[in-house]
Amino acid sequence: MLSLTVQAGDDRFEYALHSYENERYSVAFSMFLDLSKEGVPSASAMLVPHYNKGLGVEINPTMAMAYLGLAVTQMNNYSPEFGYQAGLMLLRIGDKSLALEQLKTAAKYKHPLAPLEIAKLKLAGLKEGVLEATMWAMIALSYETDDAKKLESEVQSLLQIGRSDAQGLKEAWFRDNSAENLSKEMKKMSKRVKLMGLLKNLPE
Repeated sequence: MLSLTVQAGDDRFEYALHSYENERYSVAFSMFLDLSKEGVPSASAMLVPHYNKGLGVEINPTMAMAYLGLAVTQMNNYSPEFGYQAGLMLLRIGDKSLALEQLKTAAKYKHPLAPLEIAKLKLAGLKEGVLEATMWAMIALSYETDDAKKLESEVQSLLQIGRSDAQGLKEAWFRDNSAENLSKEMKKMSKRVKLMGLLKNLPE
């Protein structure tokens, strides 16, 4: 019975995402609202852009903040797969900042594919900056000045990734996002949400 309930929730969340992606915002809003009432934090989080942007509902920043707060208090029920699927959907419609938020949360809760999507996003942004910097360096080098030659070695060093530094950052990320630390973080954030009184704005 529990398995059937989870599967039904999966199907409804996926359909709500599909409706959002295809701009059937009223349908998506209604489904996310129902799932939010059932304690699904990813559904509560998806209500935030609905209220912020007026998608299928009137714009209401206060309600957006309330549902963000509710999502925090529901994180004990968090499904990394829901967060990952929401991130992919938001990427497809070009909402990169919201997609990144969803993917980072899914990564924290150890979805194996979320870090890959985050890496691809970061590398795409980096590539644009590196390409432009390299172009300007090549223009400078075409003048064959002594200063330009110094720049060449500088650019080459910038393009080399410090593998040991990256390894250290990776290990620190896993330490910071251990199950114990995530639990402590959620308790602190839930307490903050309650102290701010965000949930009082939610309908009964």
